[in-house]
Amino acid sequence: MFGNPGTEFAPLIDALARDAGRGRLPRPVTVPHEFLGVAMAHGHFLASGRAQMTAAHATVGAANGLTALIGAARMNVPLLFFAGRTPVRETSAGGGRDKFIHWAQETFDPGGFAREWLKWDYEVRAPETAAAAVRRALSIALSAPRGPVALWAPREVLLARVPDGPAQAAAPARAAVPAADDLDRAAEWLNSSRRGLIVANRVGADLAAVAALAALAEKAGLAVAAPNAQYMNLPAGHPCLIGPDAEGALAEADFVLVLDVDAPWCPLERGPRRGAKVVQAAPDPLFGRIPMRGHRADLALAAAPLAVLEGLLARVRDSAPRSRRDWVAARRRAFARALAARREKALASRALTEDLVAVRLSERLEGAVVFNELNLNGELLAPFEPGGYFRSGSASGLGWGFGAALGHALARPDRTAIAVVGDGSYYLSNPAAAHWAARAHGLPVVVVVLNNGGMASLRDSVDRFFPGGAAAKSGRYALTDLRPSGDFAALAEAFGGKGLTVRRPAELGPALDAALASARLEGRHALIDVRLDV
Repeated sequence: MFGNPGTEFAPLIDALARDAGRGRLPRPVTVPHEFLGVAMAHGHFLASGRAQMTAAHATVGAANGLTALIGAARMNVPLLFFAGRTPVRETSAGGGRDKFIHWAQETFDPGGFAREWLKWDYEVRAPETAAAAVRRALSIALSAPRGPVALWAPREVLLARVPDGPAQAAAPARAAVPAADDLDRAAEWLNSSRRGLIVANRVGADLAAVAALAALAEKAGLAVAAPNAQYMNLPAGHPCLIGPDAEGALAEADFVLVLDVDAPWCPLERGPRRGAKVVQAAPDPLFGRIPMRGHRADLALAAAPLAVLEGLLARVRDSAPRSRRDWVAARRRAFARALAARREKALASRALTEDLVAVRLSERLEGAVVFNELNLNGELLAPFEPGGYFRSGSASGLGWGFGAALGHALARPDRTAIAVVGDGSYYLSNPAAAHWAARAHGLPVVVVVLNNGGMASLRDSVDRFFPGGAAAKSGRYALTDLRPSGDFAALAEAFGGKGLTVRRPAELGPALDAALASARLEGRHALIDVRLDV
């Protein structure tokens, strides 16, 4: 239970004290900001596979955690978000209102501001329903497609005695198994194709699905593109992996299998060629929680990727036609050449760049897990093993990476968690709270800040729509400049961490070595402030 609760949690705090050493209640993990608490719960789930709980103060505390909940919702991460509610009673005892804030902080609908991003929420109004509500919340969170749920309770209920007796629980619902005739149709399209493509993003959330994806791609001679990959979907050296660029391959492929990707292409730019057969597969293949999504599907399979991959494996021909294999090989060679050229350019340049950080970091990833918050080229980071790479979702609030690394380190202290974030993301991670949590809970993570002195994605957007415009000519990009930069290394040191600042390419390798030694040998978290040449 990752928590930063309010006064309504007094009975829970006392209960946790009574339970000390007995292990019957959730383990409390103090986190001094709600956004960070949800991010840590998210990271813990990625490591443990178990749903986690967060605790927040009524209204304002819950609002602090909402941004991280949005990211968890879009990444299908099961969390139980528990928040207090302003006491209901004005004049009676037993937990009624006794502070002036209890009037101003009350809302008409405690869950209303967060419901857009929750699978389910419920206000516990009576102690008799508490046990059943908790069990129902977890069952729904863990049912496919997974996602966060929330419970709200006023102090009067939290102070009441829960009646004895068992509460029945419903097992989480599994994703459906695709119908045999649907799999037959998809396999027929695949077998008759000349250029087949798989678009994957979150297949790596299930390690068994990674092996199944590799097996199908090899057997059927299919290219695999992973745009904006949130997990490691195929090993970096796999001969069917053609990198993140799905757009070019989509224009040529006559069969496309989309595996659990919320936005497999941008229709504004390019999509599947006319006449290509498109199969979309996911627990919710039409992504009904996204208001508008016009990506076409000739066949939609409501099933987990693993079930679809296994079903197709049993139906594809043993020998793929030469046309498919030749196309995949050509695509793979082009990707490998482009990647090698980018790597060589980074090493040959005298500039301190994001690509150089990726290359130097890739040389030191043994036994580590990387949390990439948007900035770094994931292909240059390779190699890493399944379960060793996570990228923030497209709807994640900036600041997720530091907290997610902390949560992962709590669940898997045997692996070094490395968060790579931008300076804007670092500011938004609530860095003082995050450094405190690293020290207080003994979580020796490594944080690499790619410091370009601003919000680069916003500058890029301006330049795209206004090339040669006033902002580009003057260099004045309003609301995006984060200079002068803070002394990030000093902030890490203030909370017992090791702080390093890198200003030249030659300093990068030694700084990474020193940071990893701090984490692995000294058990102390470290931060490297990489002052990029921009």
